Amino acid sequence: LGVNLKYGPEKDARRMLEELGITYITGRDSGGDDPMHGPIEQAFGIPNSYPATLFIRPDGVIDTLRIGPMDEDELRQRMKNAAG
Repeated sequence: LGVNLKYGPEKDARRMLEELGITYITGRDSGGDDPMHGPIEQAFGIPNSYPATLFIRPDGVIDTLRIGPMDEDELRQRMKNAAG
C-alpha cells in the first residue's frame, strides 16, 4: 500500500508512479488541518524525509520506519524480518 504526500499536484504523483512502474494501490494522505502533512504522516511520525517506508508486523505493530531509498535485497530482508 502506498501513501502519497498531502501537498503537491496529484498529476505529479501519478506521473512518478507510472515512471517507476508502481502498480500497488496508492492514495493521497489528505484530510486534517495541517496544510502540509496528512493524518497518516502525522500518526506515524514520518519526518520530512522521503521516501519513507513503514514495515508493519502481522500483529499490526510497526517493526521499522526506514527513511531513504532501498534496493530490492534490503526491501526483501526488512519484509522478512517484520514477518517474524
